[in-house]
Amino acid sequence: MWLEPLLATICLLASTVKLISQPAQLRHEVEQIIYYETNVNLKEVGLIIGILDGDSTYILPFDDCEKIIPGGLSDSSVFELGGLSKVFTATICHLLAKDKLIELDKVVNEYLPIAYRNKALDDVTVKSLLNHTAGIPKVPLDLGQKISSSLDPYGEYSAADILTYYSSLSRNDLNRPYTYSHLNYALLQWIMTANTNRSIDQLFYDYISGPMMMDQSTFAINTAVVPGYDRADRLAPPWQLNAFAGSEGMKSSMQDLQIFIRSLMDPTHDLNRIFKNQVEEQHEIPRSKKTYTADAWHLFRNKKYPDIYLHSGKTSGHGAMIAFVADTRTAVVILTNKVASMDGLGILILRMINDNWKRKKDG
Repeated sequence: MWLEPLLATICLLASTVKLISQPAQLRHEVEQIIYYETNVNLKEVGLIIGILDGDSTYILPFDDCEKIIPGGLSDSSVFELGGLSKVFTATICHLLAKDKLIELDKVVNEYLPIAYRNKALDDVTVKSLLNHTAGIPKVPLDLGQKISSSLDPYGEYSAADILTYYSSLSRNDLNRPYTYSHLNYALLQWIMTANTNRSIDQLFYDYISGPMMMDQSTFAINTAVVPGYDRADRLAPPWQLNAFAGSEGMKSSMQDLQIFIRSLMDPTHDLNRIFKNQVEEQHEIPRSKKTYTADAWHLFRNKKYPDIYLHSGKTSGHGAMIAFVADTRTAVVILTNKVASMDGLGILILRMINDNWKRKKDG
């Protein structure tokens, strides 16, 4: 397990919160992007945007929407992250590999109880789960049989259900070379927790949130979050995730996410080295344009600008996204209290702070 010096962590925290009063010009530019280049209606959705630009940090809350808690949004408001949780699960997996508690190239079957091993999937490795090249379906085909509420689709699916479904798969069920899969990360969660005898939340605390003082981040069920709304403007209850927590179950704040992303882009931080390991192996996504998959992260590559790393997620009532350019140490984080894709907005803001992709590599 790695531990950063306390002073370095305090510096990260200080740099995250020092510029809460962001320059009016930056907010104006972001508002122009929202109003003229996206379909985001700020009367219908509340959101908070975080921008990292080198050593500077900016927080832009947009909370005029009626469906916002009294007092509005702040950098400490907690949201569900949905599929963005995979980034943290993958990071924990690499940290476990660093401590020789998990082997990334080991086949999944070797980590499972004998009763659930599947000879037809004997070439599926931990690594192929991480980068979505295993070909395993996105969700179990019998998931619908266990849904008691459409607003909480994963709550009733157990770890035993996941192992049983995995053991039933045939090679004809695999869709290679690439399938983005929530089931992959549910399997990873089982492997990591069974192999360490620690819950996913305990692993997260031991390896990431504890050392980095990310006090508003957790995989724990029943964590208080900003009220979220579904596409029909109905109040959506928080997801009650257990077996799929490693894929969909993390909750966090803007403050904590900026601490995490800043550490990934800091060449002196241990997490930067872990991040480089995560993205060292990249696979082009079929039928996509210059888009690749790595361990959890997706990236866009173009000769005209540096690589853009991206991941997003949503639940029944929240949305989250992160996009960053490691070479220029710039990043955009967006959290919303309604199911709405913010990927396009995030990329537009990232392009703006990179001078329309003309900015050169930082320092």
